[in-house]
Amino acid sequence: MRKLLPIGLLTAIALASGAAGCAVEEETEGSPKKKAPAPPDPAVHFADAALEQCVRTSLGVPEGDILKADAELAAHLECVNMGIATLDGLEWFKGLQTLTLWENAIADLTPLAGLVALTDLQLGHNALGDLQPLAGTTSLRRLGLAVNYVADIGPLAGLAGLEWLNLDVNNIADAGPLG
Repeated sequence: MRKLLPIGLLTAIALASGAAGCAVEEETEGSPKKKAPAPPDPAVHFADAALEQCVRTSLGVPEGDILKADAELAAHLECVNMGIATLDGLEWFKGLQTLTLWENAIADLTPLAGLVALTDLQLGHNALGDLQPLAGTTSLRRLGLAVNYVADIGPLAGLAGLEWLNLDVNNIADAGPLG
């Protein structure tokens, strides 16, 4: 005599639909459990050692992690003539009001795109050409871009609050966007 075994509803549906090859995984004792997603990293990471050193000096954090929470509270940062090439890591400094980066080797402003609290930004004597990341920094009152490679100032057109702008020694052919 054949002994009938009870089957679960999922197995019955799978058999009825022709999907007998499918398996349902059950958690059993001793089997590995799924790992929970890692919590977000609370530390700021810098790609440029010179920028990191300047930030550490400014914040008074000579070693250990620079926390994102602390970075958000920083209001002023001055890193002049330090050979800084990349600004990665500054995107966490949401509270920055003044940022001075004269005489470095900066070409990409992308990390500054979300720093909407900036009122004074000094970027003279760098390697800048593209100003698009600054288009949304509408709180800017002072912007120094002297001695760079800027040709298109269109991204600055929406910065109606600018009171002072220095574009000396650039490649600008048309100042029309500033009206």
